[in-house]
Amino acid sequence: MTPVSPLRLIDATLSTHPEWLSPELAWEWIEAMSALGVGTVELGTIRTPQQWRLADALLATARRRSPGCRLQFNLQASCGAHPLLARRDVSWRLEVDFEAPPEEVRDVLELARLSAAPTLALPGAAEADPAGLHERIERCRGAGCRAVELVSRGGRPWVAGVEALLHFVQPFDGLEWIWSSQDSGGLALAQALAALQCGVAGVRGRVGGDAEVPLQLLLQRADADEEALAELSDWVFEQFGVEAGHFAPGRLERGDSTSPRAVSSFTPPADVARWLRSRELPSDPVAVERVLARARSSDAPLGELEVVDLLSSS
Repeated sequence: MTPVSPLRLIDATLSTHPEWLSPELAWEWIEAMSALGVGTVELGTIRTPQQWRLADALLATARRRSPGCRLQFNLQASCGAHPLLARRDVSWRLEVDFEAPPEEVRDVLELARLSAAPTLALPGAAEADPAGLHERIERCRGAGCRAVELVSRGGRPWVAGVEALLHFVQPFDGLEWIWSSQDSGGLALAQALAALQCGVAGVRGRVGGDAEVPLQLLLQRADADEEALAELSDWVFEQFGVEAGHFAPGRLERGDSTSPRAVSSFTPPADVARWLRSRELPSDPVAVERVLARARSSDAPLGELEVVDLLSSS
């Protein structure tokens, strides 16, 4: 499969590292994301009825200043209903685990029915059998959701599986599809690129901490503003104490934890070089090209031992 390059339009949802921001800090966050062309920005998770007051304050700030992106909140069934759910200029995301007790599933779907623009996330969608996934999607649609987020876990599926999964779900009329990865084992970028190529509406991930993709995707854009990305890296570290080197140009040397755990044909050459340097392996252009050539001919991403064997055989 030919990777999408360069990506010009990415509607990525970037959830915040802390669960809540003050209205002032939230506006800085929103402006930074909007400047990078991000279409949707998450502002936190509402777990209790008391947290609706802070959500209302955040939305009031945004209403006065007209953000250039859509805002989103995560909801848990324990937060209860609130008049804000009727707002159509905000997205409400609920994760529904159909393997949970039936009463929990019922409560989440009921909250979705009360929401004007709900997105329902399906954890482990790639692991479900076709009949089971079909039933879950129909129940999401019956709850009035506008979008379904397919959440992959544990590095599954491979790129071909992403394509097969999206080809299966896309005939469902009236739904948008979002892709996200959890504990991806280094496959999140390849999965997201494959999902975008198949026409998903967005990719969801986190900024800081265990970020799983979207800012790497922003770096794939033809019009990526490297200065804005570097400024965002500094801002995230200043506000949250989180090293964000994995999305700022030239900052991957800050720590091995920011390096990918596997190399795929979608990994940018600069990232491959930094990955090699972090392991004290040859990182010259010839070595990078050898690694990428092997990755392009492989059905699965290359692990560290395979790369070591490849470069030591020269």
